[in-house]
Amino acid sequence: MLITKDILLVIFLLFLAPIASFAQAPNIRFQQISFEQGLSQEAVLTVFQDSDGFMWFGTQEGLNRYDGYSFKVYTKDESNSDSIGSDIIFALAEDYLGELWVGTEYGGLNHFDKTTQKFVRFTHNPDDVTSISNSTVRAIFSDINGNLWLGTDGGLNLFNHQSKQFERFVHDPLDDNSVSSNKVRTLVGDSQGYLWIGTDGGGVDRFDPITKTFRHYQHDENNPSSIASNRIKSSYADSQGNLWFGSYDKGVSRLTNDRKKFDHFSHSEQNPNSIGNNYIRNIIEDSEGNLWFATDKGLSRWRPNTDDMITLLNDPLDKYSIGSNKVTSLYFDKGGIFWVGTYSGLNKWNSATAAFRHLRHQPNLPISLSDNGVNAITQSRDGNLWIGTYGGLNMLSSTGITQFHAQPDNKNSLSEERIMSLHSDENNHLWIGTRNSGFDRFAPATNTFTNYRHDAKNQNSVSSNAVTAITPRIDGRLWIATFGGGLDLFDPVKNQFTHFANDANNTKSLSSNNILCLADEDDGRLWVGTYGGGLNLFDPISNTSTVYKNEAGQYDSISSNNIMAIFQDKKKNLWIGTQGGGLNKISFQDRLNSKLKFTRYNRHNGLPSNTIYGILEDSNGNLWLSTNHGLTQFNPDTGKVLNFDSSHGLQGNEFNAGAFYKDPQDNFYFGGTNGLTIFNPVNIKPNSHVPPVVLTRFLKMNKTHLENSGLRNLNGIEIRYEDYFVAFEFAGLDFAEPSNNRYRYILEGFDEDWVEAGSLRRATYTNLPAGQYTFKVKAANNDGVWNEQGVRLAVVVQPPMWKSWWAYLIYTMASIGFIIMLIKIYLNKLKKEALYRLKLESEVQNRTRELQTVNQKLLNTSVTDQLTGLHNRRYLDDIIDKEVADIDREYYSDNGDVDNVPLDNEHRDCPRLFFLMFDLDGFKPVNDTYGHSAGDKVLVDISLLLKAACRKSDTVIRWGGDEFLMMGKVNNIDEVSSMAERLRKSIQDCAFDIGLNQKLHLSCSIGFSFYPFSAAFPKSVNWEQVQVIADKALYRSKELGRNKWVGIVDTQIRPPVSFMSMLTQDLHKVIELGCVKLIEHSDIPTNSEGSD
Repeated sequence: MLITKDILLVIFLLFLAPIASFAQAPNIRFQQISFEQGLSQEAVLTVFQDSDGFMWFGTQEGLNRYDGYSFKVYTKDESNSDSIGSDIIFALAEDYLGELWVGTEYGGLNHFDKTTQKFVRFTHNPDDVTSISNSTVRAIFSDINGNLWLGTDGGLNLFNHQSKQFERFVHDPLDDNSVSSNKVRTLVGDSQGYLWIGTDGGGVDRFDPITKTFRHYQHDENNPSSIASNRIKSSYADSQGNLWFGSYDKGVSRLTNDRKKFDHFSHSEQNPNSIGNNYIRNIIEDSEGNLWFATDKGLSRWRPNTDDMITLLNDPLDKYSIGSNKVTSLYFDKGGIFWVGTYSGLNKWNSATAAFRHLRHQPNLPISLSDNGVNAITQSRDGNLWIGTYGGLNMLSSTGITQFHAQPDNKNSLSEERIMSLHSDENNHLWIGTRNSGFDRFAPATNTFTNYRHDAKNQNSVSSNAVTAITPRIDGRLWIATFGGGLDLFDPVKNQFTHFANDANNTKSLSSNNILCLADEDDGRLWVGTYGGGLNLFDPISNTSTVYKNEAGQYDSISSNNIMAIFQDKKKNLWIGTQGGGLNKISFQDRLNSKLKFTRYNRHNGLPSNTIYGILEDSNGNLWLSTNHGLTQFNPDTGKVLNFDSSHGLQGNEFNAGAFYKDPQDNFYFGGTNGLTIFNPVNIKPNSHVPPVVLTRFLKMNKTHLENSGLRNLNGIEIRYEDYFVAFEFAGLDFAEPSNNRYRYILEGFDEDWVEAGSLRRATYTNLPAGQYTFKVKAANNDGVWNEQGVRLAVVVQPPMWKSWWAYLIYTMASIGFIIMLIKIYLNKLKKEALYRLKLESEVQNRTRELQTVNQKLLNTSVTDQLTGLHNRRYLDDIIDKEVADIDREYYSDNGDVDNVPLDNEHRDCPRLFFLMFDLDGFKPVNDTYGHSAGDKVLVDISLLLKAACRKSDTVIRWGGDEFLMMGKVNNIDEVSSMAERLRKSIQDCAFDIGLNQKLHLSCSIGFSFYPFSAAFPKSVNWEQVQVIADKALYRSKELGRNKWVGIVDTQIRPPVSFMSMLTQDLHKVIELGCVKLIEHSDIPTNSEGSD
């Protein structure tokens, strides 16, 4: 049976209905906040948001501060002068310093200190002309110059911030330059700096704060361009420079920006497009330039661009309608949330939710779906939208909604109420799959239904009565998916069915007869999604299927065997929505290569649910997914996810399989358990408001220590060591959907990283070690926009008493006292021991000196020749290594340790160590002839001559018998030659006294050489070998006839390896080879002088 409902134009505009008007009708869903949520009283007279981001609500029983989660209520306390002056709150405002001011009834003007949480009252004092003129304050306005203006029941007042005094402007009947009435109800400023004053009975005054003059605007019966009423309740300055004045009795008057005339908006019973009521309590403008009016009969909105007025009224059957028709206050907060105060509580509307339209079953409305359970959506060629529900079929057309229901006695009616799938063909026929009655064909031209039902006795009937999906082929035939009967191919012309079902004995058959969704492949094959059997790629020509199932441990297999939706995007990637496995992707490249790999996306990637019911693609390439937890916008390229739930205006959080559709105008339709959600993706804008972050409470030992704005200007807090349990509470002040705001926090110095708190607004710490910390918290709004700056608070945990600074001072002083006592005891002991020790030390020192003397004598004796007093050969052993090392450093410091490379000329001129061997000629006969005592005298004299002949830096050693060794450093070998000659001549010229009045004349033989032997090749001969060479030179001098000296030196030719062997065997041969040369005493002048 066909049911058609006539639609009046007014209702047509007000409610969600036909496609043409559906986009124009308001989609406003209020969230109501009342006494049950913590509001102190439900008559909300004024609304305000302070600079910190808190919302404030003035009621008839207290002032309420709201952080999106809980209320803090301030009421009058007769025993506390710091409490608010009255419970009835008329006005709220902030001055240029961010200080909050409250206008009350009978309680005067109140200043609220956010830090101390105390109120300062300013009330009328009849004996003080500088006090406020009346204690009932109905309007507060802070102008662009920072002046605070007050409208009272006793005239206009200007508050002086410095003196805390008031300047009064009151009505004087005899003075036309006074305020027109003392009953000031509203104040507003314009861009020129004028103050506009609305009064109850005197109309509107324009006040010039500079000249302090008034100009009056009052109703004139003979002037239609005058203000409509002298009883002014509200005012507003819009973005175009117009001034609006709401009255108690005559609607709204708009003073145009040229200030020449008033336009009027009043209620008319004959005009449904007029304002809702003539009592206008408040006026406000939204971000789109629309004007909103709080009336005594609903909330009215006027759109300047279309000049249309609508009024929103309370509907007891609609929980999303405004809570009361008596609207008292209006306010848009910084995040764009619309706050509407009424006499029955507070209403909140997030205007961003208007982008999501909601069509649902509403029994009290003529424009309504037949049922809220939406399972299928399609559009016919004539532009009508068809919606299949669990309670019948709906056609949304330009004239309204037409419902179709099953009539058991009418074979031409819908066969069943529970509709599971829809398809409209090119002939404008609608094909309808049902839950348990097969499928129907509806012919709109005749309004008749033809049913196709399963008949077990008829092979040419549909294989099952549960029809879950209908998909057309290019040849006009239809694929019919059934739950329990497999897949059918139906020819509407021949009324013939071809069946394809699972065959347990054929692995190439369909994997399951329980089919939920279908999608065409480009080559004529068909994608078949089953419940429990995975995904099938079916080839109707060969009647074979390729089956893709979930394989445990194979993460490139499909994530679930329950397939709910199949969708091909513009890039020809295939997307598969599953139950329990999230979203799967098969790339176009893999499809071309026939090597299918599945990429999975699930809750770990940000999806709200692992069940995907529907998939659509918008013009930007984003996928829109319907799930068990709302809608998701998914960017396939970046993986970015944006989730939407019922708080954004959706029909609900739970959607249904198969209920998704995109029309030619890019409108999206998703059906769920509570109706139909309709939107255009281009209109969906995420909440961009960055939420202010505030600390709302600090607790110690589970007791509140600081709360609310008391933490506002606090730089830091101190915690005692015994307060082992502390907690911080906080809020992000975005009011779109506070339950979806997210938080992260860190206690620097204790937490290693940020703690992701989700929606939890409390951070708890126990047993914090003593030290300094910084508590930081950040917040994100319901769409994930973070306040990265956040808020911070320094925290100092004091050490326990026994670890405090004064405890350590006591410990230190006690330790010092104890140490002093120990020192005294120790000193006394030392004094007693000192005498004994001194005595003992004296004895030890004496003994030590004796031992040192003896040891020194022994040491000197060991290296000294006892006869001559010269050093002996042992002394050479003690010093030779150091002397050689000093010479080596001169030669090797810059030339490394290269044996085979000659040194440069610079290093060849380095100092050399000479070895001079001295031996007396014919000394043995002296001992034999004159005795050893005579010989000893000669040796002593010889030692003296040697000391005299050498330099102070040279070393003279008695080598043995009458043989001596001289050693020292020279830069030139000629110095040694001169020394040798000087020594030879000294011996030759000396007469040695041997006693017995006898003197002897002796001669000597001298040989010398140098270390390094070869300046060019310093490593070729060691110092021991040089001493042997010097000894060889000594014997050479004797061979030459004695009383001579000979030096053997190098020729700058590298000595051969056998040099020493050859030298000891045949000196002449070595000389012939050119390896050495001899220097004899005849080579230098005999008068050469040595040097000291």
